[in-house]
Amino acid sequence: MTSRSRNILVGLVVLFAMVALGWMILRFSNNSFASLFSKGLEFRITADRADGVSPGSALTYLGVPVGQVTEVRRSPDNAGVVMQARLNSGEQVPSNVVGFIRASSALSMAAGISLETEGGPAAQPLPPNGEVKAFNRNQGLVPPEFTDLARSVRDRQLIAHVDEAVVEVRDQVRKVGQVMESLNKLVGDPKVRDDLTSTIASIKATGDNLQKFSANLQTVSGETTETLKQVRTSLADGSKRFDELTRQIG
Repeated sequence: MTSRSRNILVGLVVLFAMVALGWMILRFSNNSFASLFSKGLEFRITADRADGVSPGSALTYLGVPVGQVTEVRRSPDNAGVVMQARLNSGEQVPSNVVGFIRASSALSMAAGISLETEGGPAAQPLPPNGEVKAFNRNQGLVPPEFTDLARSVRDRQLIAHVDEAVVEVRDQVRKVGQVMESLNKLVGDPKVRDDLTSTIASIKATGDNLQKFSANLQTVSGETTETLKQVRTSLADGSKRFDELTRQIG
């Protein structure tokens, strides 16, 4: 192979490598490759602030990339931010979408805009040069839900109430401990323990005596009943003899 042929081959390889590199840069950059050759629907997004949003930030709908931000600027009254955005060619979103600015990664402040519907999706698509309201949710590594929860805890003074409850529980536990200690001392005293043993023995003896008394009472009751029967029989016999004596005298 001559040097001329070798130079032509090297040049072709370098040219092919440069074309491939350019295609990869366009393919994987924030700007869509197709957007360089075709125009999609353009509209405006307004927000109080736009942390992390810059030209090229992605627009997503239902988690699918549908476009990108093309311009970010402050509003004329300096009270908010106005962003120009463009949908990819052939893409449409409902007219009742709102935007939520969220961090693209927990390790960076770069953000994208998620388009979500209020209620069900409207039948009419977003018109050209329409306006979409967006809300900033890119407030650092901590999600806004946790920030709102911390603010609610602080406003309601829940920590102070929990601290008071802990102190009250601690006092009650201390009192229970004191009662248990006093009871342990009381039971641990040999004299008190002997007195308790004697009292229990006396109660047991009293119970036994009550049982014996009950048995004796039943016996006495039976004997009393038998005696009353005999008295009634004697009275009946006396009554008969009195009647016979009365008839004889009469």
